[in-house]
Order: sequence, then structure tokens, then C-alpha cells
Amino acid sequence: MPHSQAQYFKNVLLSAKNVDIICHESTDKDSSNSALALAQYLKSKDINSRIILSQDINSLNIKDKSLTIVQAKDLKPDNKEKIVFCVDFSSKERVADNVSDYIKNYKIYGIDHHCDTDITNDFICIEKPLNTNSIDARKAFYVDISAKSASAIIYRMFEALGENISKLQAYELLSGLLSDCNKKGLVQCDGKRETITLSQNFIEDKNSFEIFKKLISKLNKQDIKEIIKSIDLTCNLTPLEKEFQKYLHKHLQFSKNGKIAYSVIPPNSRLWSDLNEDNSTTSTIMNRFRQEILNSSHDIKAVLVFYKSNQNYRLSAHCKQDNLLEFFKYVQNHTDKNIPQSMGGHPNRGGGKLKSLNEKDCKQWISDIISCEDFFD
Repeated sequence: MPHSQAQYFKNVLLSAKNVDIICHESTDKDSSNSALALAQYLKSKDINSRIILSQDINSLNIKDKSLTIVQAKDLKPDNKEKIVFCVDFSSKERVADNVSDYIKNYKIYGIDHHCDTDITNDFICIEKPLNTNSIDARKAFYVDISAKSASAIIYRMFEALGENISKLQAYELLSGLLSDCNKKGLVQCDGKRETITLSQNFIEDKNSFEIFKKLISKLNKQDIKEIIKSIDLTCNLTPLEKEFQKYLHKHLQFSKNGKIAYSVIPPNSRLWSDLNEDNSTTSTIMNRFRQEILNSSHDIKAVLVFYKSNQNYRLSAHCKQDNLLEFFKYVQNHTDKNIPQSMGGHPNRGGGKLKSLNEKDCKQWISDIISCEDFFD
């Protein structure tokens, strides 16, 4: 991040009376840990802040109990003077409905590494963060689509400001970085063996690899083991979670041309309800499932899982050839324009949302998406 952009954010944040740090819906560790590191920075500067997330707090393994954390479902309007800072998202579609309505009342700032910015037109998109001398970087939103995680961007902001991050911040940011890279298959965290395996693609990504080395140097072996186990939640599953793991494989289906593999969790699934639905563990299980199926056959080009999340029906997806966003555009152009859906994410990993839990609507949505199989021909 250019120094001018980092300094701009510092001036904005330290002049605020209160800061609400907003995480995206179905909050993952990259979003929550970016927020935690930022909140710890603000606390060190005597700025009041709170983190708004839409995930069970316990499932995110949050170490710092001193910070104010509010779940999105419990968010209520107040009259405090404040700013809103978004981490790991830049689309209105990625927050709960009540959060979306809430943040309309405030000036919005934020960082992201996705290319779906639509919260504000006042943003900057940088593809090569190490070569930014010509960039006009005084913008409310900073979007670096080359970064592999939001945690990496937060680290670069602290670095640009000359801030020496604490051991706790290093712990949070490394956990966020590895979590997102683990989902992408760039690293593999093995909770049973307590190891991290770096792919060649990760090592060749100078930005991510450099940040990884700097963060890991601040931590001891026990810290690193904790991080690995917090990411690879499949290493210690309950019987119910193991049943869910088997369910995904048992209900695996394929499109007619065999290019799309998918598993459906109905909106009224008792098993899904008993698992408390969308949380860190079920998300990890689904992520592992998608990658396993994608790597099991040369013919399979995309793997989707459909499931209920709050009051919406969702899909999460992995794609083999970094064309997932093009597939999503194809789907949206070949389905009913009146369907209340949204899609986005990364070139090889992303998701979608249908704003309905009606069984007929969900079945039709699944059918419409799978019928777009010819995209991969």
C-alpha cells in the first residue's frame, strides 16, 4: 500500500470519535482477523471501535477478549458520530440486510482484494502493489486485486505507516492470510501433523510470501501450531460433523456433461440445522470437499455446494481454470433477470446468494445454474 493511502486512512481513523469495523456476511478468518488487527491498532491509539460480524464468535477462535464485538443480527441503530470501515469486502450484497441499511447513514471506508466494488465509487484498484508511485492514492476504498487476502493489505498499511505490529496482531494477520490461502489451495494447513505446506505458486507470489515470512518470524512454535489447528478444523470433527462430511459425498451429483459437480443441502435439512448451519467448521468441511472433488477428475471444471445461510439460500464454489467470475456472469445472463440473486468472489473461488428460502425457488435456482454447464464445454 502506498504511504499516501496509508496516511490517508490513518488521518481518517484517528480523527474519528468512533469506528465500526464491518466484516462480510458469513464472516471468515481473513475478514474477522483483519478487523481484529485493525481494532487493536485503534485501541493503542485510544480510539473507540467495535467489530460487526455475522458469524458465531466462538467458532472464530478469537484470542483478544478485550475488544467490542457485535454480531450483525444484534446490530441496532445509534446516534453516535462515527465512520464505518469495511474489511475484506466492497459490495452491498456481502452484508446482512440490517447492516446494509445501517451503514447507509455513515461515510464508508475500507479495504478489499475482490474486484466487485459497488459500495462506493470512491475507490482505487491496484494490480501491482510494489510499483505504485504514480497512483493517486487518497481514496475512501483501497482495493488490491493482486493481494491474496485482506490481512495482507492490513499488514502493508501498518508497514507503510512505520507501525511495529504486536505479537497478537501478527498472530491475527498470519491466521487470516493462511486461512484464505488455504481455501485457494496455495497453502495446506494440516492440523493432525501440525504442518504448513507452501505451494510453488505461493512462494512465487512475492507479496504474500514476504508477508508470511515477516509475520511468522514474530511468533513461536506454539502460536503457529494453534493457527494451523484453527484453520484445519477437519482435524478434530464431532460425530455430527463427520456425518455431514459423508453427506456431501453421498449426495454428490453431476451436470449432464460432467463438467459441474455439486451437492445440495436443502433449506429444511435437519442435519444442517443441528450443525448450526453456516459456521467456520461447516465452511471448512465444504471447502475441503470442493477441492477434493475438483482434484479428483480432469473432466470436472467446477464444484458447487448449495446451502441455507440465515434467510438466504447460498452457493459456494471452486473452479479449476480461474474463470469462475465469467461463469457467474454467464449464469446471470442466462437466468431470469427477476431472480433476486448476487454472485462474486475470486477467479477460482466464490459464492452466490438467492434471497429466498422457498423450496420451489431454491430448486429452480439450482436447476438454472447447473443448466449453464455448456459454459465449460
